[in-house]
Amino acid sequence: MLKKNKTRNKKLYTERLYHKYENMIFKISLDILKDKYLAEDASQETAYKIMKYCDRVKDFKGEQERNYIAAIARNTAINVYNKHNKIAEESCEENDGIPDDSPESDPEEYVITNESVDKIINELKNLGTKYSDPLILSRIYKYNIKEISDILGVPERTIKYRMKRGIEKLKEKLKKGDENE
Repeated sequence: MLKKNKTRNKKLYTERLYHKYENMIFKISLDILKDKYLAEDASQETAYKIMKYCDRVKDFKGEQERNYIAAIARNTAINVYNKHNKIAEESCEENDGIPDDSPESDPEEYVITNESVDKIINELKNLGTKYSDPLILSRIYKYNIKEISDILGVPERTIKYRMKRGIEKLKEKLKKGDENE
C-alpha cells in the first residue's frame, strides 16, 4: 500500500512538473529540431525522463528546477536530432545515391557514365572547398566523419551539416544542368 502511494505521488508530481514547464520544453525541442512532430516526440521523452529522475528534481527549487528541466529537454532534443540524422545518413549510405538496376528504381536517377561522372566532378568543384572537401574525403577517399573532422580541423556536427548541405547544393546544380539541356 505504501509503495502504491509513493508511485501515485511520484506520478502526480511528474505531471505537475511537466504541465508547469510543457511550453518551455516544447519550445526548446522545436528550436533544436525545427520539426513539430520530432519536437512532440522529444517533449514526451523529456516527460519520461522527468518521471525517471523526479527524485533529483525534488532537490531543486524555483530557478534551479526550471534550469534542470530545460537541460533535460535540451539534451533530449539533441539526442532525438542526432538519432534522426543518423537514420537519414544511414539510409543515404545504403544506396549512396547510385540507382539500382531494379524496375522499382527511380527513372530520374542518374545513370553513371563517364560523362555524368565528369559533370558531377565539375559541379563538385564549383561548390567551393567548404562543401566539396568533406564530400570528396567521404565519397572518394572513404574517410569517416571523425577522420574528416580531424583532417579539416572542424567539429563533426559541422562536417555532417556541410556534407548534407553540399549534397543538396550538388543535386540542385545537377537538376538545373539537366533542365538547361
